Amino acid sequence: MIQRPQTALLFLSAILYAVMALAPIWSISIGATSVTLSACKAVLTNDLDGVNIIAKESSNIYLLVCLVCGAILSLVSIFFFKDRPLQAKLSALNSLLITTFVGSTIFLAIPKAQSLIMTKDVGQYHWGFYLSLVVIVSNFIANKLIRKDEALVKSVDRIR
Repeated sequence: MIQRPQTALLFLSAILYAVMALAPIWSISIGATSVTLSACKAVLTNDLDGVNIIAKESSNIYLLVCLVCGAILSLVSIFFFKDRPLQAKLSALNSLLITTFVGSTIFLAIPKAQSLIMTKDVGQYHWGFYLSLVVIVSNFIANKLIRKDEALVKSVDRIR
């Protein structure tokens, strides 16, 4: 049954994973120098007379891998609607992946980006980072609905 609410939530999380792969996650600016972090890379740019010049790039492939695996897992778990226990496990694994993404962003990628500009300033989180919180919530609600469906099926089987 593809039309269940958890299917819509899992599809929403897959779309948000794809958007997060392209969105800015974090940035910091000091004078004419700025660093922007995305899931693909961290870019150090210098603003010289209104022209942004890329001075240095640093790859963040592990963030991109987390997002791609999460998107694929969300899409795959949609089609396991006949095997709800497996679908619930895949959804829990998906929650683990997005938590890994958030942890890797905070503890690995941001310090690496800060080292490009040689500062310990805090910087600003952008909307790409906050989308991960929406994915966590939608995944949690989808998992809860999957477990509720499974409990309903088990209770109906007992009546027969």
